Amino acid sequence: MLYLWTNLAAALGIFILFILAFFMEGWSFKKLNIKTISVISLLTAMSVVLTNFIGYSFPLFGGTVILAFGDWILFLTGLTFGPLAGVIVGICVDLTGSLIQISGTFHLGFMLIKVMLGFGGALIFYFRTNNFIYLKILLIYGIIYTITSLLLNPIWLYASGWGEAVFVNFVFKLIKLPFGIAIYPLLTYFSFITVTKLVNDWDPYQVWCFRKGKIDFFGKISKESTSIKVEKQENEHEQIEN
Repeated sequence: MLYLWTNLAAALGIFILFILAFFMEGWSFKKLNIKTISVISLLTAMSVVLTNFIGYSFPLFGGTVILAFGDWILFLTGLTFGPLAGVIVGICVDLTGSLIQISGTFHLGFMLIKVMLGFGGALIFYFRTNNFIYLKILLIYGIIYTITSLLLNPIWLYASGWGEAVFVNFVFKLIKLPFGIAIYPLLTYFSFITVTKLVNDWDPYQVWCFRKGKIDFFGKISKESTSIKVEKQENEHEQIEN
């Protein structure tokens, strides 16, 4: 019964985050054009490979502990392309990983964790200011990583039948926590710098991280006029829609 109720709770959480993402995108899928879909498909594949093939797993008291090296890419996806892209990639990565790791017990809670990371990345550029980007990444990623590692993950594991092995896994997560918070946000930040260079010539209206203006190498607003240009383009898009 616990397995059923925790799956229902996770499904509700995924649904709520999807609706919130849809709201943040202005109730529109228009930012998910062909170019965006092609790039987030590549990011999805990278996350799946890093997590399920390059990541390391080992048996522990009847369960399997997975060291997921690709989850930070989910945060990067939301950070760059917005909440809908982050949520969708999180769902796709979890479903694909579940098909690859068929020996484990499927639980929607683990999908919720990935969706939270994808959604959380988009929060960096949801607010008005573009300053202190690395600190925002560190803060938001650290909060989500801590909650999912020390609270949600043990609940899903216990509901999946791990029993007392959950406490051993909790200690392992606790030891791993500071290293994850130190490394994953750093990987996300430097990868984000690279990705912004690749999409720098795209229409700013179509790229979530450019919604407040283009970003230079150090993650600051490059020119104030760029932000004004984005606002004008958004107004033009709204006029076309009307």
